[in-house]
This record gives sequence, structure tokens and C-alpha cells, in this order.
Amino acid sequence: MQTTLRGSLEDAQDKVVAVLKAQGFGVLTEIDAQKALAEKLGTEVEPYWAVIAVQCRIKSLLWLSCLGRRELVCLQCLMVWRKLETVNEQEYARTICKEISEVAIRLNQDELAALVAAILAAQRVFVCGAGRSLLMMRAFAMRLMHIGMEAYVVGETITPAIAPGDLLIAGSGSGQTRVTLATVQAAAVRGANTAVITAHCDSDIAQICDLVVTVPAPVTGAVSAISRQPPGSLFEQCLLVVGDALILTLMERLGTTIEQMRARHTKLE
Repeated sequence: MQTTLRGSLEDAQDKVVAVLKAQGFGVLTEIDAQKALAEKLGTEVEPYWAVIAVQCRIKSLLWLSCLGRRELVCLQCLMVWRKLETVNEQEYARTICKEISEVAIRLNQDELAALVAAILAAQRVFVCGAGRSLLMMRAFAMRLMHIGMEAYVVGETITPAIAPGDLLIAGSGSGQTRVTLATVQAAAVRGANTAVITAHCDSDIAQICDLVVTVPAPVTGAVSAISRQPPGSLFEQCLLVVGDALILTLMERLGTTIEQMRARHTKLE
């Protein structure tokens, strides 16, 4: 197990030793690994320390006591701590941009092209999702309106009934969100085409949609292997990027200009 402590390396050392002693451990030795490696191998490493502690207890069970025997149980503990590099907001921003870029180059162009064709063929476009994914889909619907398409967000009071010839696009990282799944099922029953942008192409929602765009940024499983961010963040960021990429392609196909988009932008702010 591991944890992160705020403060200096020396403060962390004092806290670790204090916790060990409070739990009945005796510290056998403390090792300045940075100093030891520098002296013996001439190797420069980041500052870190190691502590070896032991706790001894006498185990006296009833049947052993009758025989006049006792057992000495020794618990050993190895604690290692190191100084973490201080990361500022600019470095975090670069890390996030790098992660998004690594996902973007793995997008399936055929899936994206199929979704563009479906949007152009649709009479109206509806979007849905939940949580932060819904926020990204709202942004996509806004841009669809800006380029002159009829677009609606499911759940809004002014959203009309979906019908055959319409397209519902869902955004769901897990592909399992119940309310989003129910919305897709309802749209399919009413004869609308359905699509999903998801991180999991084998999910329940993906299985029932006509079109699937896979964003390779899993929100379940070994998320830490591909992102340092909180679970779901990378997918949601990529969902916004994919939406904007679709808009750029649609602008080219429709011949939409920036001036036309500005004219449709709200003037009531």
C-alpha cells in the first residue's frame, strides 16, 4: 500500500517512525538510500529513505500453555518513502494535452465518417448523456445549431418528440449508464437511428446502437495505465474534442462560414 504526505522528506520520516512506534514496532535501522548509493556506487538517485522495523509478541495458546511452551511471533515491516517532484498547473496541462493527443491518433476514421454521414442524412439530431458527458454533448448540440442544423438536448423542456428519420447521439464513457441506455432504447422503439460515442464498444448501449464511435480512453478497469487524471476525465475531454472535430468536418461539407455561425450565436447575453 502507499500514501502521499505533504511536507518535507524529513517531516515524512518523523511521521512514519512515530506511527510505527505507536503501533508497537521497534525501528531496527534507518537507511538514507540516496547517500548510501552515492557512496558505494557513485550513483545519483532521487532522495528516499527506508526503515526496517520489527514487532515481537509472545503467542500463548491454551494448549501450548499446558505444555509449558510459548511461541514468539515477530512481525517485520519495511517502509520506503521518497520525495515526489513538485508538479505545477502548466505541467499538468501539458500532461492532459498529451493524453488527449494519444487517444486522438487511435480514433477509428471509418467510425467517425459513418457518424458524419448519419448526421448529414438526419432530419433532426438529438443528443443525450449523463453527468459531465452530458455537458460535452450539450456543447456539441450548440455547435450543431451554430452550423445551421436542427439539434436538441434530451430532457430540455423545448425538445420535441423524436421520430423516424431523426438521429439520437449518446455520449457515455462506460456505455452502461441506465438513464442513457433507456433513452437509446426509447429512441430505437420510435424508429429513430441511434449512435453512441463511448469508451467501451462492447457495452450494453453500444450493442443496441446503429453506429458506434469508440474513444479509446477506458473509464473502467486499468484506467491509471493510460491517464493520471481522475476516472472519466480523459474520456470526457476526448468527447468534447471528437464533437468539435465532427463540427469542423460538417462545416466543410455544408459550406458553413464563421460569419454564418456568428450570426446564429446568441445575442441575448
